[in-house]
Amino acid sequence: MMTIIELHFDKERHIYTFRGNAIPSVTHIMRFMSRELYDGIPPDVLMKAADRGTRVHALTEDYDTYGFCEAEEDTNAYIQAYEKFKSDFKPEWTGIEVRLYHKNLLYAGTVDRVGFVTPEDGTGLDIVDLKATRAFHPVMLQTPVSAYADMYKSHGLAIRNIYGLQLKPDGSYLFQKLKYDFKPFLHCLALHNE
Repeated sequence: MMTIIELHFDKERHIYTFRGNAIPSVTHIMRFMSRELYDGIPPDVLMKAADRGTRVHALTEDYDTYGFCEAEEDTNAYIQAYEKFKSDFKPEWTGIEVRLYHKNLLYAGTVDRVGFVTPEDGTGLDIVDLKATRAFHPVMLQTPVSAYADMYKSHGLAIRNIYGLQLKPDGSYLFQKLKYDFKPFLHCLALHNE
């Protein structure tokens, strides 16, 4: 597992600092794309979904770390979906909720899962981003996951594949290989830097 000592994360304010200086997050940089997708959805609906997504992430982290978790009524089906995914694919994680930064572009993010979805073959790591959203938006997913992949590449590590894993409220899941495309994120970064 990769540990970056100089990178700190303030969970309350969702701010990354590197060597004492604040650096933008992948999520913040992507706000231009997010606004287009989520504009028009009532704020209370977005807040409720974000809270549930945060809890689902924490529960899957507990499941991977300890082998079990205590889900609530509104998160139980999402955890069942994650259990099914793990049973079907038997991934080997080398990192869970890994905080990392890009060495050259100085942005940061938290990578949900890194490791091997299929057996290790020496060609690199796989990155998986978990979502507990109603819809699966490939471009909205491949953009941040490509940014995470490029963070690893900036540290000299090879990435084999990137994936999106949508956990659904009916206990099923959608697992899809994504296309690595760093350009949309670079466009958002250019807008952020203006």
